[in-house]
Amino acid sequence: MATKKLGELLVEAGLITNEQLDATLEEGKKQKGKRLGTLLVEKGFTTELDIAQTLAYQLNIPYMDLPTAVIDPEAIKLVPEKLARQHLLVPISLEKRNVIKLAMSDPLNMEALDDIRFATNRECSPMVATISDILVAIKTHYHLSLPLEDIVGDMAKEKFVEVIHERDYTRTTEELLKKSEAPPIIKMVDSII
Repeated sequence: MATKKLGELLVEAGLITNEQLDATLEEGKKQKGKRLGTLLVEKGFTTELDIAQTLAYQLNIPYMDLPTAVIDPEAIKLVPEKLARQHLLVPISLEKRNVIKLAMSDPLNMEALDDIRFATNRECSPMVATISDILVAIKTHYHLSLPLEDIVGDMAKEKFVEVIHERDYTRTTEELLKKSEAPPIIKMVDSII
């Protein structure tokens, strides 16, 4: 039995209509390279969650609800942030038998799976997650795993230090907060906390 296409499954589930599917497929012909699910979400016909869960069902692989997931910091350390962002994925955990579990927006992306296999020297076990959840998880977990030396190095590159010749202690809290909004400062404070 052939696997049904994503669009067919969305229609069968009542998540979109045949007309919405046809209109989106027509649009897809004009916008080469955009995936059907992305176009359906952009048009407001369905949600990222509906697409991710339907894709997981179609491929018979687990859906990962990233906001509630416990993500292993050791798994994060194995996958460079650049690869995670490039392929829209988050390492979740390290399993027995040299396997790394990954939450991915596109679990059929063979290039991504090969890159992770090469970087970690582990086999990959993909799961489906929404793009927005993946981006939040990347920002959250990679931000926390930055070594303090890297953050201090970033601070040295940016010119945020102001030499004060006069002693001016009358600055307001608001002024001080504005001064402290330099990204390396925020990174360092978050890392220390």
